[in-house]
Amino acid sequence: MPLVLLAGRDRHQSAKLPDEGREQHVLRGYKARDLMISGKPLLLDLLARLRACEAFDPILVAGPAEVYANLADGVQLVDTDADFGDNIRAGLEAAMATGGPGPVAVMTSDILPDPEDLAEAVDDMRRTWPWDFWAAYVRARDRERLGTSAWKPKYLIQPDGESEAVAVVPGHLFAADPRTLRLELLYTLFELSYRTRNQPIGPRRRTIVRSILLTLFRQDLKRLFTGRRPGVTRDMLWPCLILVRKLTTTGCAQHEMEDRMRRVWVKWEHRKRHRERRGRCMITHGLSLGRDIDTEEEAREIIGA
Repeated sequence: MPLVLLAGRDRHQSAKLPDEGREQHVLRGYKARDLMISGKPLLLDLLARLRACEAFDPILVAGPAEVYANLADGVQLVDTDADFGDNIRAGLEAAMATGGPGPVAVMTSDILPDPEDLAEAVDDMRRTWPWDFWAAYVRARDRERLGTSAWKPKYLIQPDGESEAVAVVPGHLFAADPRTLRLELLYTLFELSYRTRNQPIGPRRRTIVRSILLTLFRQDLKRLFTGRRPGVTRDMLWPCLILVRKLTTTGCAQHEMEDRMRRVWVKWEHRKRHRERRGRCMITHGLSLGRDIDTEEEAREIIGA
C-alpha cells in the first residue's frame, strides 16, 4: 500500500494550549527534520520503522524540497509547503499517479509508532479488508500512561462488544481509496481537524460545524450547475451533526460511528454499488499511534529530544 507521510509545518498552531497543557511549550517548524534522535532527524527513524513493517510501498514524503531533499533517500519527495489539507491533496495526487487503484495510507510525521503498535494496525487493516476507509483511535483513559500528552482533547466511543464508552484520542494513521471519497470535503475536514486539534472541545466543535456547512452548500451548488444530484448537504449534515454531538457528550457506538463516517466521507455512488462494505475504526491500546509531538515536553518524553 502506498503511504503518504505528511511532513509540513503547522501554520495554525496557537501558542495557547488547553488549561491542562498550559505549562508546556509549543513546537514550531518542521518537526520531522528539527527533532533529533541520537543526532539524526526524527524522519529517518520513522522511515526505518515504516520500512521494517513491510506494509507500505512506495513511501512518499509530502513536504518542502528545500527542507527534505537530503533526508528523503529511497522515498518519493512531494514538494509542498501549504496548509494541512493542501499537503494531503498533493500527497494523495502523487500517490494515485504512482500506484494503481486501491487504498493509500496517510500518516503525520510527528509521531514515532512502536513496532508492535504499527504491526497491530497493519494486521487489523489486512484482517478487516475490504473496507472503504480505515482509521485508528487510541484508548486514553489512563492519565499516567498518557504522561505529558494527558492534556490532549478526548472523545467517547463505545467499542463493539463492550457496555461502556471509553475515552480516546484520534490516531495519526488513516487509509482509504481516494477515488471513492468526497475528497474536497475530506481536505477541508482534515485541515479543520488538524488546525483545531488541541483546542477545547466546545470551540473546536463550533468551528468545524460552521465550516462544514459552508463546504456542503458550495458542493451542492457546484453539483447543481453541472447537472448532478445536489444531495450532499441532505446526505451528510444530519449524520455529521449527530456524530459530533455523541463523540463529545454521551459517546458513540463503534459500529454507528463507522456507518456515519462512511455516509459523510464516501461518495454516494460508491456506497450504492458496494452496499456490503463498511468503514473500519480500530480501537487500540497502541498509544504511540495517538501521541503526536506538539510540545517540547512531549518531545523529551517520547523521543528524548
